Amino acid sequence: MFIITVVSDTIVLPPDEFEPGKHIPHIRRRIQEKYVDRVIPDVGLVVALYDVIRITDAYIHPADFHHQKGGAFCKVAFRLCVFRPMVGETIVGTVDRSTATGLYVKLGSWFKDVHIPYADLKDPCLYDEQTKLWIWQYKREDATDSFFYRPGAEICFSVKAIVFNQRQENKSTLAQAVAEKDSKGPSAPLPPMQVLGSVAGDGMGLTSWWAED
Repeated sequence: MFIITVVSDTIVLPPDEFEPGKHIPHIRRRIQEKYVDRVIPDVGLVVALYDVIRITDAYIHPADFHHQKGGAFCKVAFRLCVFRPMVGETIVGTVDRSTATGLYVKLGSWFKDVHIPYADLKDPCLYDEQTKLWIWQYKREDATDSFFYRPGAEICFSVKAIVFNQRQENKSTLAQAVAEKDSKGPSAPLPPMQVLGSVAGDGMGLTSWWAED
């Protein structure tokens, strides 16, 4: 679910952070401010700074239009802890909400962009417009049991794909179509990273369905 990735970047320290022996904590703080809780395209969601590998000699630039106070430009190599689940990985989350396009699932309070399209729910299923809930209709020999995907319930799903959305005009994507259908308009913002999941496999779905008596 989590990976370590190496990044090289130029970190700028203002003059009041030049104090000898104390520049490393300032560099770490500025890396965290720039990267943590942000998505690196085609990599994943940064959750923490793992460590700093290397800091090269800094170049001092005078004040200019972009950096009015001037600063020290440091080339830094560092490692980040990134949320990037593997395709096929099994994850347990919480049902956040349902729409006509499927389920939206959150992982704790730090990631809320998991989408399970209705085609990847257990079959047969139906969407109740009145309750706004998806229902799995499990057919037995003599009866049909209804299992509801209720908000707040714990759900086990497998990862089908990771989608990175970038702002691109005049380009239609599946994620854009889903967002537009849910919002009933063309201006719905796309999350920078979205996990597409499935509960169609054996043992998937709400964990309460499979709880032992």
